[in-house]
Amino acid sequence: VACDVAGRLSQARKLVSYVCFSEIPASKLAELWDSPVLQCLFSRRIPPHLSGIGGQPPPSLVNTRGMELVLLKVGGFGLSGVTNEITYYLPSAARWKYLTSIPHVEQCNFGTAVLGNELYVVGGCFNQSLHQENVHPFGFRYNALTGEWSTMAPMRWERCRFALCVARDHLYAVGGAGEVLGDTDTPEDGEAHCERYDPHSDVWIPVAPLPGARTQHAGTAWGPYLFVSGGLNADSVLNSLLRYDTRTDSWETMAPMSTPRADHSMVVYGDRLVVCGGWYEDGATGTRVLAESVEAYDIASNAWTPVTAVPTPRYHAGVAVLGSWLYTVGGFHSDTTFDRASGIVERFDLDGSLGWEEAEPYPQDVWEHVCCTLFVPRCRDDLDVISDKTLM
Repeated sequence: VACDVAGRLSQARKLVSYVCFSEIPASKLAELWDSPVLQCLFSRRIPPHLSGIGGQPPPSLVNTRGMELVLLKVGGFGLSGVTNEITYYLPSAARWKYLTSIPHVEQCNFGTAVLGNELYVVGGCFNQSLHQENVHPFGFRYNALTGEWSTMAPMRWERCRFALCVARDHLYAVGGAGEVLGDTDTPEDGEAHCERYDPHSDVWIPVAPLPGARTQHAGTAWGPYLFVSGGLNADSVLNSLLRYDTRTDSWETMAPMSTPRADHSMVVYGDRLVVCGGWYEDGATGTRVLAESVEAYDIASNAWTPVTAVPTPRYHAGVAVLGSWLYTVGGFHSDTTFDRASGIVERFDLDGSLGWEEAEPYPQDVWEHVCCTLFVPRCRDDLDVISDKTLM
């Protein structure tokens, strides 16, 4: 049958991504092993990032039946101030709903990660008075299946404005600001503390420090590697990209971003790192400038390429990948006036065929929050997020 082979192959990844291979019994897969199609497929080398191409559920999930992958909005600020509320966007219903709240005094600038389909919220800061910021090392873990929170061992160093990443079934806390060692939590030798958490033993241990002071940076993981991009070193906005090898406990410098960024986001899609949002300083005026570009880093070639530009650039928006879509949630348009905060949600097709489109807006103005994805039970009967207009 005549067909456009190139066209079909371009859609193959999206098609196969809907197959949850991890939930198919090994015996059934074995029966299909002699299929000519599979023989052709597996005779080729499959890159590591495609080995779990079927949307593999986290280890703690035996089965994703009755669960749906949702977009979380964790904490942040709204018109009433800082909030610990966690809400989620349910794609099947196209609605934003309440999920839970962080069981701690209202805080911000914490680290957020998902490991084993459990949401970790670690560190951060809170205000006891108008001018006193308290940084803390404590962490909390949320089980989406049971709807329960539990505590975890505190970090060895209190920190906020840091990167919390997941690699090889461990959490890694990288850099940031803290009270003990000053605004950059940096030892005298110019390196930033890093530590690793084992969820089975509930223990944090130090790992190789990050070269140079760094806060308000972005971090993510691919395979055995952690990547850290941008951020601030004292008053300088950085464009550097550093890679940490969890197997050798060592850091190395990779190709820099084309645009310096702080308070930005970095996510993984396939074999690329995608960087979005943030700001940099105008060299002439010293004022903050929104970084409008989205750029991608190819892990294999160690090279950056431009991807697109955000239609509505915003400070402190939440960014996450759900399916093939890159979501940007909320934020505000001006660094000096908070009356331009927004609940706008835009999404970009990372497969490249659909471009940007507006999604269901967040019902409230929100900024300085974190976005990520999590499987939650479809049977939940959670309340819809109430609009700001209703509350006023």
